Amino acid sequence: VDSLNVSAVRATADLSHLSFTNSTSIEPDCTKYTNSKYELVLGKVKNLVVEVEEIAEERYPVRFNIVGKVPDGYYVSANLMKSSPGMITVRDGESVINKIVQVAVDVNVNKRTGDFDVTLEPKAYNSEDEVIESPNLSFNVDKVNVSVQVLPTKTVPININVKGTPAHGYELLESVYEPNQI
Repeated sequence: VDSLNVSAVRATADLSHLSFTNSTSIEPDCTKYTNSKYELVLGKVKNLVVEVEEIAEERYPVRFNIVGKVPDGYYVSANLMKSSPGMITVRDGESVINKIVQVAVDVNVNKRTGDFDVTLEPKAYNSEDEVIESPNLSFNVDKVNVSVQVLPTKTVPININVKGTPAHGYELLESVYEPNQI
């Protein structure tokens, strides 16, 4: 008995024998001494109770979370990104699927000055923009290919052309407007 460790004992709960209360008995076994006469006694927990729910699938468009910042003089937005595939099917229990608000990929644009392609892992998000973690959550694809367009910007002055004449007795001395460039 003194030579036994955690890996020498196995507890099995056969889910094919679930009762109407969604529980099944736990059967202990010693994997180290299969021919010896021994008795394993469970502690307080003798049954496994499981929560069972329907499997659900839902399709979501791929959204883009922009991470980082392009240098001054460049512009990027989610509207300048395309993904393949554009839609992803997510599968899990109904309770998890009902929490999903969006499926997105994190696109790092930090210090980018030109177009680029990247392959990213999709993530499911809830209404608080938190990543949903679930051991059974699965996507129909493991990776999403994203094409990102980074555009240069420039400053353009705004010129106002005044037409017409002021009312009788008035004179236009100066026209001031904001912004004077875009």
